[in-house]
Amino acid sequence: MVGTDPQGQGGIASVVRTYQNAGLFEKNNILFISSHNGGSALRKVAIFCCGFMQFIFYCCLGKVSVLHLQTASYGSFMRKYLFFVVARVFNISTIVHVHGAEFELFFREKSNYFQKKMVLYVLSKADYVIALSNKWNEQLRGICNAANVITIYNPIASPAVSSAVRERNILLFLGHVGDRKGTFDLIRAMPDVIKLNPAVQLKIGGTGEIEAARQLAVELKVEAHVEFLGWVVGEDKERLLNSATLLLLPSYNEGLPMSILEAMVHGLPVIASDVGGIPEALACCVTDCIVQPGDVLDLANKINHLLSDDDLREDIARKLQQTVAEKFDVEVVANELTQLYNRLLEVK
Repeated sequence: MVGTDPQGQGGIASVVRTYQNAGLFEKNNILFISSHNGGSALRKVAIFCCGFMQFIFYCCLGKVSVLHLQTASYGSFMRKYLFFVVARVFNISTIVHVHGAEFELFFREKSNYFQKKMVLYVLSKADYVIALSNKWNEQLRGICNAANVITIYNPIASPAVSSAVRERNILLFLGHVGDRKGTFDLIRAMPDVIKLNPAVQLKIGGTGEIEAARQLAVELKVEAHVEFLGWVVGEDKERLLNSATLLLLPSYNEGLPMSILEAMVHGLPVIASDVGGIPEALACCVTDCIVQPGDVLDLANKINHLLSDDDLREDIARKLQQTVAEKFDVEVVANELTQLYNRLLEVK
């Protein structure tokens, strides 16, 4: 398996870490190779080169039966393309696991002629292409109708401690701070939320355009109600997921965000955009929990509605936890991957 370092930041790292902790690697004799990590440009180049040479070495020894690529868009895809080409040379079965929220945009608008050819080559030649939702499945088939696309949802593990003592007016955002995640729309919704809920607090956990977001909060005179936490992990994240009132993610592009799955498994109600795999994850409560990207007024109205109705929040939380158990639990998802690996190994 090749992807970004599991100990790093971001969705792919979180997904791989979840698989790793659940024992998927041991069960299927998986060696993970890091192709990317944070840090300086020199460090990133060194990590990629080391990982790439390591992969070639194992291929030469005949030790690789299946290559499972965890890829996003842009630079991530370009790095994985090189691994894919080597796998083809050695006649190794390949799985391309597509995570990039802007993959379709990357292909249709941000790629040159040669990059488009690279994308089409990978999608058409991979043994399996994994989409994170049925909607993404359709989009990938729209890019390349020859692709063998299947849907496997992102996994989430049940928390060690499931008890939650929720506060009444804590709104939580977890993710990259910027336009794509809808962070600025969330801040723009705050004046209307504060009118009906003067004690409300928005806690923003993530890195990105922090200063721009902070400045917007000042301009809208809501800075006293907005707190920037930086990147949140471990016990601090658990504490937030167990104490917040709502998780908010009004994104413009998504795959299947881990922050939503983390909220669901903790029984934390969610309000999020009608993009990517989000509607499938929140299918049990679409009316109350789904907004259109950029609709700040509807976002504020839905926040106010859920803050005012304790029974509705409890009902949504129960339904979301049930959905996780049925569709997103790491044991369910890991078993689907194991079956996929076995199918490829049987062919060999």
